[in-house]
Amino acid sequence: MAGESMSDIDETKDEAFGLVQQFLKHRPVIIWGSGATIPYGLPSMNDLKKKLNPKLGAIDEDTDLESALEKVENSKIDEIKKIIRDEVLKRDRACLNHYLRDTNYFQAIIKMIEKFYNPDPCKIDIVTTNYDCVLEYALSMANYNFTDGFTGRALSKFNANAFGERKVINLMKVHGSLNWFSDEDNDIFYLPSEPDSDKLKYGMVLPARNKYDEAFEEPYRTLIGKSDSAIAQANSFLVVGFGFNDKHLTPKIDSKIKRGSPIVIITKKATDSCKEKLNKAGKYCLFEKNTGATKVTFKKGKESGEQNILLEGSYWELDKFMEVL
Repeated sequence: MAGESMSDIDETKDEAFGLVQQFLKHRPVIIWGSGATIPYGLPSMNDLKKKLNPKLGAIDEDTDLESALEKVENSKIDEIKKIIRDEVLKRDRACLNHYLRDTNYFQAIIKMIEKFYNPDPCKIDIVTTNYDCVLEYALSMANYNFTDGFTGRALSKFNANAFGERKVINLMKVHGSLNWFSDEDNDIFYLPSEPDSDKLKYGMVLPARNKYDEAFEEPYRTLIGKSDSAIAQANSFLVVGFGFNDKHLTPKIDSKIKRGSPIVIITKKATDSCKEKLNKAGKYCLFEKNTGATKVTFKKGKESGEQNILLEGSYWELDKFMEVL
């Protein structure tokens, strides 16, 4: 920052890092967005938007995918889902193959889980809008007990009672997953690969803001209810690569941080929606990329002013951020 000495910057850095440690002292609810898996080769929302351009028509560069999908006719929803699923699946498998060549590939995720899992009752709530299985790969590799609502894997049926209060990582995939398929009764099954059957449909909800009714069918209604409950009870939030454009999660988080619940966000670039929410928050710390460095913006409380500092290093990335904790 212009006009500040190195000692002033170091002091502000220590203050910001101390604030993060204080905010996340009691286990946070983790909000895991598409930006969190871009480092693992998964597509960004912008990547998916470009992939869909031939079907959606020319989309303005400033229009987010959620808004673009609002214009999709109902008759094209299944086709859109297939395009998205095929792209995510291709990159998801590439990610898994990368891990098989390099077993340290998911260490940043494992460090995050280790940090928050150990204190009693050994439970973490992770809410994600992602379809990919990166978290499942990392948790399985590290031998953590986790559930996404399925007991077992192949041919298991979604069970809302699988989520627990102790010794479990609750993974709430509110938009569904690559390996979920629904039958004619809207039951959701976990299948290791796509079945050759026209009776099963993809267990995915498109990330549109306010058009589709699928989110009010099972298991998505239950998953949204579970995530709402976790958010309502949260001591704080750690947000990784989430743009705050989801109509289900964002209002609940917004309500909590307005009332003073601390929030820590790490992202490559904060969206306008994210910045809008932070303007109303009382306690926050935002880490984002800034020309090869990290810009840290933070506020200690409602009566405090916003401060910011530019730091050397990629603290906006999960592996580097974990050094702060």
